Amino acid sequence: MEQRGVVVYECAVELLQRLRRAGFRTAVVTASKNCDLILEKAGLDGLFDLRLDGVEAENLELSGKPDSDTFVEAAHQLGCEPERAAVLEDATAGVMAASRGHFGLVIGIDRTGRQRDALLEKGADQVFDNLCRIGIQSAQTEPPPLLEDPTPLTDRLGDRRPALFLDYDGTLTPIVEQPDDARLSTSMRRALREAAQRMPLALISGRDLDDVSSLVGLEAVVYAGSHGFDIRGPQLRLELSEGIDALDDLDRAANALDERLENVEGVRIERKLGDESNAWIASSRPRATHRITTRPPSRPTC
Repeated sequence: MEQRGVVVYECAVELLQRLRRAGFRTAVVTASKNCDLILEKAGLDGLFDLRLDGVEAENLELSGKPDSDTFVEAAHQLGCEPERAAVLEDATAGVMAASRGHFGLVIGIDRTGRQRDALLEKGADQVFDNLCRIGIQSAQTEPPPLLEDPTPLTDRLGDRRPALFLDYDGTLTPIVEQPDDARLSTSMRRALREAAQRMPLALISGRDLDDVSSLVGLEAVVYAGSHGFDIRGPQLRLELSEGIDALDDLDRAANALDERLENVEGVRIERKLGDESNAWIASSRPRATHRITTRPPSRPTC
């Protein structure tokens, strides 16, 4: 690769650019462990919101194609259900994986002119021999005004420096059934790092401070755990007294929930600093997750 370089299909680049202009999120899923290097050499590293390569798949213990694990994981990290995502593949194993993952559209790419029947047989909805022939329809007909023209924002800011406040679950990661499954994607962590270099960046979460800070793993960020009762950042450390004063009540509430729910399968109790005690009950049925809340007596909550 260092000697010969990387061959780039211009129609593939043009399709990616059209997709991103139309507002689609994009991911590259590959078994290669040199994905970052290849994209950098090809000048394509800015065209993907997410990269899921052989290294990450191995770390996450995901099965490779024709199993659907890597495609489904990439969709979840993008915050998208597979049924609302499309997969483009030139290999029959990849088409099988997308089909098994129940993706909304599976497009086979027949570069040789000899694989059309095989790609259709393995589950492709359509087969193209040229990516330039693929049309795009999107409900988003024009870029968001702020991205198209940031002048109104910069004029209003004047000489002032903006600050960015973000939530973790549901904003930086998709909403998932198990809290431990909410993982930050590589592209999102990169975007946060770049944002923190340009402006103060704070992450506010209902998670414990140590939990959310370890999940993000960036030192230049201000973290507000337990909905702001516990704050830490560069040269900053703050614990609100209201949260500390409520710890005994919270412990009693958590213990009471433990006793009441000890025989209920799938229960997880989380005692948060300065917050109510939460019991997460996840059944075997998809999306059947319920929340039971016990507030500490005679203590303000927010």
